[in-house]
Amino acid sequence: MGIGTRTAIADTGPPLHLCEINQESQIALFDLLIVSQFVCDELASHNVWERLKRLGLNLRVEMVAESQLAILRAVADSERLSNADLSVWFLARIYRNALILTDDLALRKVLENEGFLVVGSVGILFRAYTEGRSDKAELIQTINKLFTESSLYLSEGLKRRVMKRLRAIDC
Repeated sequence: MGIGTRTAIADTGPPLHLCEINQESQIALFDLLIVSQFVCDELASHNVWERLKRLGLNLRVEMVAESQLAILRAVADSERLSNADLSVWFLARIYRNALILTDDLALRKVLENEGFLVVGSVGILFRAYTEGRSDKAELIQTINKLFTESSLYLSEGLKRRVMKRLRAIDC
């Protein structure tokens, strides 16, 4: 099976934040969701992993050894990255054509500097809209819930850009 943008490697954030607003079904946008054992453990601790499994999604858990994470720690200024974050970076290097899902700004910068396509929770909701999984009213509602009811931190500047993009839809 080829790995492409219908395949995603997820950090903890997007599945967690989407579950917090009951939008975990949007993960079905991807034919395959790959997570490391580190991410799986974090998702399980928030009862997210079971919710994803109940949806019947194509989920794959990959083992990443501590020694492999140590290599990445030595390569870059990555002291702000957790083991889960480092494992996402490691898997991204293996599955180079996969879309990377993260809401972590530090990880996003590292991945984008290496040329990976990175999308967060907001991007997943916009993609769901563009693929006809939600209409504009639902998109606005879910984005607002993401801002107010999830644990996702978004800067005021990013919130303004998202709202500007929402207003531009169908104009």
